Amino acid sequence: LLEQLIPGHVYSLRLSCSSIGGQSDPSDITQIKTPAVAPASCHPPKISGKPKANSLHLRWGMKMSYI
Repeated sequence: LLEQLIPGHVYSLRLSCSSIGGQSDPSDITQIKTPAVAPASCHPPKISGKPKANSLHLRWGMKMSYI
């Protein structure tokens, strides 16, 4: 089981088996791409500073849903 993989990332894998009798040669390289997922919603924006008549500054944070 491989956990904490990154969505939309390509991984290259080689496997070998082991037992009391020893270890097998590694397999050929297999590439697996994890499916991409839509990001989680952002935190609500907050006004940064004082709004002006024709502009305002916003700031917000990003939720990290897969890390």
